[in-house]
Amino acid sequence: MLKDIKRYVVLEPHVDDFELGCLPLILKNSKPFIDVHTPVAEVHILSFCLGRNEENWKLRANARTKTIEILQKRGILTEWRNIPTKKYDTELNDSLINDHCEYINFYIRQNLVKKGFIFLIPQIDLHPDHNHVNLVGKIISRKFINKPVLEYIVWNSKDNPNIIQTNWNIDIGETKIEDGIILDKISEIFEGEFYKLKNCTFNKKYNLIKYNI
Repeated sequence: MLKDIKRYVVLEPHVDDFELGCLPLILKNSKPFIDVHTPVAEVHILSFCLGRNEENWKLRANARTKTIEILQKRGILTEWRNIPTKKYDTELNDSLINDHCEYINFYIRQNLVKKGFIFLIPQIDLHPDHNHVNLVGKIISRKFINKPVLEYIVWNSKDNPNIIQTNWNIDIGETKIEDGIILDKISEIFEGEFYKLKNCTFNKKYNLIKYNI
């Protein structure tokens, strides 16, 4: 049964990029819900940063745990791990690239997700952590698994307006009603228990770039 479902590896700089970025597309492309015991997709989320500080990390981890509980009930198997370098936001640097590449390559091969889709933050994003993760992902793609990766837009805010303008954008169209409810629940989790996402747009209609190696 598991061989028939789509598999995804999501490389996220911060614990919320998955929710604000590629989650709507994954929901859109998952098989219809059958029951809680029948998987419809498999997602592996690898996070690079622990948050702004220890307190912020606890908030993020709590919100992510609730997201996973919701996705499991939708039939989406979800594995979440932190890259073991244990850095806070903006602490990523080039000296960590080799360690990150080795860990992710090992993880992908160990979990037999080499044939899955790999999601990255865009290269032209303004955040240094995002650029670091993009570089690591492209090294993995070119050097180890030899396949394209997909870049996902995290947010549009007044501080980072319309960061990507391209004809390659993919509009996923209208969200299924049940998946729209899921996205609303997750949005409420991150707004209410996380930090205020006042300037962010939750991507229910979604832009995606396919990046060819």
